Amino acid sequence: MSYITEDCILENAGGLEGVGARFDGFDAVKRWLVSIWFDLPDISLEHASYFGDVNRGC
Repeated sequence: MSYITEDCILENAGGLEGVGARFDGFDAVKRWLVSIWFDLPDISLEHASYFGDVNRGC
């Protein structure tokens, strides 16, 4: 979380909205990440790839 800014936006492909889920701001992203670790304690992100830049991240 130390690399995430206060004004971050996380857009996730999964979610109830049909087009994924969107989390605006540091606190919303943190709550989502914490819930993932509690809901899926065996989750692994070893082979995930991510990138980010000033205007867009993925």
